[in-house]
Amino acid sequence: MRALKYVVTIISLLVSFSSFAALTATKVENWMAAIPAIEQWSSDNGDILEQFDSKVQGLSDEEAEAMLKKESFYPEFSKMISGYGFDSITELKETSFEIFGAAMSPEMVAQMEEGLAQSAAMLESEYANEAMKENIEAGQAAITSLLEYAKQTTDSDREAIAPYLTEIEQMMNN
Repeated sequence: MRALKYVVTIISLLVSFSSFAALTATKVENWMAAIPAIEQWSSDNGDILEQFDSKVQGLSDEEAEAMLKKESFYPEFSKMISGYGFDSITELKETSFEIFGAAMSPEMVAQMEEGLAQSAAMLESEYANEAMKENIEAGQAAITSLLEYAKQTTDSDREAIAPYLTEIEQMMNN
């Protein structure tokens, strides 16, 4: 689970909606093949990812992305994902958000929106310290991005993931 946290951190650093492309079976299959390899790589490199994570705390997305591209592990990670058909971390990230967005049921969207409202209330709590608030805000940003992708999902995207939906849902729940 710790490894997945760092995968999400790296991918979330590069959130943009610039090239929302239709999902295809090949794209979904490439992504599903890449995720276990990424999780293994993240597990093997947990120490450097933990250090990187602590370096980017509190930075803007642009600053964090610039730092990411300067890290010694960036070329190795980029080469690995290119072996699965992804030209960049941004493409991998966008595909991840597109797939997760297409896999989200209306009930899941409603639950996430309710969770956002609850987390907003937690931010106002006198019991929330600064570290908690930073974690809550980071979670809110990731959920908001995912909800944006879910809103942009097309029927063809849902059809592209349909044969893999059970596996994707398992990945989302891990």
